[in-house]
Amino acid sequence: MKVAVGLFYLECNSFNPYFVTKDNFVYAEGEDVKKFIHVCDIFENAGIEIIPTIMASTLPSAHLKKESFLELTDRLFKPIIQHQVDGIWLHLHGAMQVEEIGSGELYIVKELRKIVGESIPIAITLDPHANNDPALCDYINILRGYHTIPHYDQPESERVTAALLLKMMQTGIRFKPHLVTVPMIISGEKGLDSREPLKSIYAEVDRLEQLPEISSATVFMGDPWSDCPNSHLSAVVVPSAPEYEKFAKECCQSLAKLLFKHRHDFVFEAPTLSPQDALELALSSNSKPVFISDSGDNTTGGGVGDGTEILRLLLEQKELNKHFLITPIWDTSAYQECISHSIGNTFSISIGRNQSDISVPVNITGKLISKGVTLGYLNNEQEICGNCCTLQINEWIDVMISDIPTSFISYPHFQAGGVKFEDYDIIILKQGYLFAQLRPYTGESYIMAATKGATYQFIEKLPYKNLKRPIYPLDQDVDFIL
Repeated sequence: MKVAVGLFYLECNSFNPYFVTKDNFVYAEGEDVKKFIHVCDIFENAGIEIIPTIMASTLPSAHLKKESFLELTDRLFKPIIQHQVDGIWLHLHGAMQVEEIGSGELYIVKELRKIVGESIPIAITLDPHANNDPALCDYINILRGYHTIPHYDQPESERVTAALLLKMMQTGIRFKPHLVTVPMIISGEKGLDSREPLKSIYAEVDRLEQLPEISSATVFMGDPWSDCPNSHLSAVVVPSAPEYEKFAKECCQSLAKLLFKHRHDFVFEAPTLSPQDALELALSSNSKPVFISDSGDNTTGGGVGDGTEILRLLLEQKELNKHFLITPIWDTSAYQECISHSIGNTFSISIGRNQSDISVPVNITGKLISKGVTLGYLNNEQEICGNCCTLQINEWIDVMISDIPTSFISYPHFQAGGVKFEDYDIIILKQGYLFAQLRPYTGESYIMAATKGATYQFIEKLPYKNLKRPIYPLDQDVDFIL
């Protein structure tokens, strides 16, 4: 028996004005794909031959160009066409939006069905911020998302879907997931698994997964910055056998109702303040380091990554008395100017791409103190994706500049970037919620600065055009009848 495996991962933000192309992805094909996924032993131990397709993953960003998407999907489909596979396992995101196509995930599974027919089982693993199209489950057999926000169980989630697919391949029994969409969206920073109401909702999800009638269950919190008709929360439940499909449907409806019942209860974990108030609160803290999220320019949610708002605000302060690090602002031209200098050189430079009111240029004089690289995201955090450097502006402020949009999501990102994490009292991140890998390093909650940008936190004020209405919280009078 043969199983095709692959990973194609992109979360799209409609308020990011640029396009993603194939050149933005960390890419692998053939045997190299195996090192990016965590399921090979499950199939190999069962005597299943693995047919690798592609691994293409990048930081959340804008919509994907149609031409690039079709080229990558052609590469994904080619090994499946060449081999007579008995199953397909993919790790996708769920909020990939493609120019002139819409949902990239829906396109992929539709095309796969045309290639392999109805009898070959298809399993997909998704990010919990997936915007699931209502038709998605018409084309697949197994669907499960991660059960952690912030995410740290991607490998475990991959293994769950792989084990379920293996069982389906071995038994020949076929069934499909049940999916219910919920007419609501929330900021990604309001839905965290350690806090209510999601903590209790996930407890119910875990309870369902212990039932013999259920293979898997997931609640998807959606991507609120993807302005498309399938932006919404959803619930998915997969039965363990065809005779339990009715029961799985009822469980799925109950999960969806539970999400909607708690629609008013999702709140920010961290203080969410104006940038000025966020700085003042951080300066008053006795903890080290204090993390401040530049939340409107959150590149892990598809923000552009070129915002200079907090840098400008810091430069207006007369005396700070604490050591700040601003993690990378994307400005390729400024980066190129920096690397033309040697470490220790002092020079004047303009930082800011001047493409919008968040990337207003800032003229500074600084000393070059480090040159480094930027690392990847999701399953490719050890891969070098770009470059960065650090300028010391004065005794209080160091600012990093990168040649690509990026975010420092773990301690190794700081090491690779050429800075010592421990040297700083306050660290500015291009993030929303604080990533799980950084939480052990802070003694108290992080702070979210409600900055401007493509990931603006107060989503009710965003200029949506394509959402399916009515939808909470844009509309308060919303009926949810199943």
